Amino acid sequence: ESLLAATRRPAQAFGIDHLVGSIEPGLLADLVLLDGLVGQDPTAVCRPTAVWKGGTLVAADGLIRFAPRAEVAG
Repeated sequence: ESLLAATRRPAQAFGIDHLVGSIEPGLLADLVLLDGLVGQDPTAVCRPTAVWKGGTLVAADGLIRFAPRAEVAG
């Protein structure tokens, strides 16, 4: 319930749920995948296994992929 309150519901309220608010193909997302459950192990936030920015995978398994400078500035 708290995840929906922080993601999908605000997107719906602002009328942008066709762009953001859930994890599905075609939508933009900033997402961090952690190795563990934060509710059971708060140190899991120190163990990211993948990071997506704007729907693009930018880091996985210690490998960081940098966007070209023009994309970062945009």
